[in-house]
Amino acid sequence: MICPHCAHENDTGMLYCRECRYLFLGEPIQGPIPEENERILQLALGCETLYNGECDLPYFREWLRDFTADQERREQEIVIVFASVPVGLEEDFQEEVDIGFQGVKACKEALANLAQYDPTFSPWSSMTQELYLFYKGTWAVKEAMRINRRNRDRPLWF
Repeated sequence: MICPHCAHENDTGMLYCRECRYLFLGEPIQGPIPEENERILQLALGCETLYNGECDLPYFREWLRDFTADQERREQEIVIVFASVPVGLEEDFQEEVDIGFQGVKACKEALANLAQYDPTFSPWSSMTQELYLFYKGTWAVKEAMRINRRNRDRPLWF
């Protein structure tokens, strides 16, 4: 697989470029995955190990349970941040809260669907679709954080 972003040659079955971190999901993703989204690459690598036969389905599901538990801890931290919006300012924070919760929901859905994945019944493309959904969810959470930082930097009277 030749990376369309950097032209590095990767092995068949790879979900991201080992040189520039570009995701190979058949969806238009704007460049390589930044360092802050390492979770996406961890999940892609876990999916690759199953696809390439480096692990069996029970091992993958156990690994995914651990990954999901860690993700749930991270999501709980996000929920706590969103729940700490000062009284009276809920409307000011509504956009970022909505985007953040949409992201958390997408990540949960992707991981729940991956937990049901069975290569004997599901095509490989369904796994990459869930990985893309996880990517979009993670992106939404990061966008909510960017909105939050941008809004916090503005004076309260605007």
